[in-house]
Amino acid sequence: MIKKILAVTLISVLFAQSPMASFAEPVFSRSQEEWAKLRDNRLEYGEIEGLLEEYNGTILQNKIDYRSFQKEYGKTNEEVVKTYRDMAKEIEKNLQEPDPQDANYVSAAVALASAKAQISSLNKSADNALEDAEIKWITLESAKKTLVQVAQNDMISYYTNLLVVEDANLTKQQAQNALHLAGIKLRAGTGVKSSILSAQEDLLKAEQSITKATDDANNVKKKLMVMCGWSYNGNPEIGSLPDVEFSKIEKMNPANDQGLAFQNNYTLRINLKKLANASEDSQKESLQTAIKTNKQNISTALVVDYQNVLAARDAYHYAKANVDVQNGLLSQMQTKLRLGVASAYEMSAQEISKKQADVALAQAKISLFSAMENYQWDVNGLAKAE
Repeated sequence: MIKKILAVTLISVLFAQSPMASFAEPVFSRSQEEWAKLRDNRLEYGEIEGLLEEYNGTILQNKIDYRSFQKEYGKTNEEVVKTYRDMAKEIEKNLQEPDPQDANYVSAAVALASAKAQISSLNKSADNALEDAEIKWITLESAKKTLVQVAQNDMISYYTNLLVVEDANLTKQQAQNALHLAGIKLRAGTGVKSSILSAQEDLLKAEQSITKATDDANNVKKKLMVMCGWSYNGNPEIGSLPDVEFSKIEKMNPANDQGLAFQNNYTLRINLKKLANASEDSQKESLQTAIKTNKQNISTALVVDYQNVLAARDAYHYAKANVDVQNGLLSQMQTKLRLGVASAYEMSAQEISKKQADVALAQAKISLFSAMENYQWDVNGLAKAE
């Protein structure tokens, strides 16, 4: 598979750069069973993070960049500052004033001015440097988790689009039935041609919806599988979404979860580390203000996304109740049909309504799952803090 080739190529680079680096090499970090699941041709929701860690080009490149940063700048802020100073000194050591009589004086003077500007820039970077290897690591970890969230959302979108296709097919069936009935009425002299035209328009719209939703599902599937290491022409089996665990909702509490959300939030962690590295009062003041804003925004995100979970849960229960109603109406319609007091058209219409209710329930379930995942990501470090 293409994803295996990509991983082997980049992992070999990682080994070459730093065999003793802090990243656990994939060949040692997973069991044979875990590797077998990642290497098969099935994409499971619970495997997305592992697939991205091992096969996503951006994440693998970030690992290389992190090791390069450590090698070039060091681990601590003091080492980073010293590196900037040393680079400036190295350039300054080799500076030479050009001879005005030299034929290349103009180009040499330009080069000298450029070198002096570079020295100034490096010294300024040293004066203002707040980064260190830990901040670099947190930044790259945040980028990885964000990609995981994006991939998970893509898988959710894939199944949402499949339900849109299913619903559009039911709408198409409704339009076909309406068109058939309108034709019968027109031929019997009890209908009008406008009913035929209206049904034809509804049928066309339904077919367009089917095409669009199918294309959307295929496009998001390709995006998802490429992110997870498959080639663009690959065709992995997409596993089902996890079931909703309603007990988790009862345990959600923005006030109680706030502390863990602060502890995990990547933006807040970076600013706290920068504050620890800061030496200038102006830097400290600016970072303290940023940290205060971060905490306020994290708290707000928790409350908003918790409310979204509750709203999605209510919508799910409403959809579930509607399924029960439609099942009851279908049972009644079946009885009426047997007694000869309902038409085949009415029976078909009720069957479609029941199926639409089933689709709406599935959509509500996915929406609830998505809302719960968003809240959990807030707790796990990705709440919008800025």
